[in-house]
Amino acid sequence: MNVRKEIELYSADADKPVLNWLFDRYHYASQWNFVATCDFSRPHFHRIWSPTRAGLKLFAHDELVAALRKIDAFWTMRIAQLGALSDEAMEVRHIGRVALAKVTAQ
Repeated sequence: MNVRKEIELYSADADKPVLNWLFDRYHYASQWNFVATCDFSRPHFHRIWSPTRAGLKLFAHDELVAALRKIDAFWTMRIAQLGALSDEAMEVRHIGRVALAKVTAQ
């Protein structure tokens, strides 16, 4: 049975989105063994996949970057709509851009 099918059938529901995301990006055996582990269940010897700590951190990092990019896109849209923002709003946008730069530089 292939890994994706095993994830869908035997992994915990909370782990499925993480494992699918990891498998899309790290599907080579050397990469996959770093981001996911499996336990064998008896009597049918199914592989039950779960993410490693490293895999969970990679997934969380991607979620954070996506959220920061959405925030930046929102402020860019508001500037386009209004022509300018208040000083407080510009400061918030700057803080978001600095956070995005720091997170993506890691």
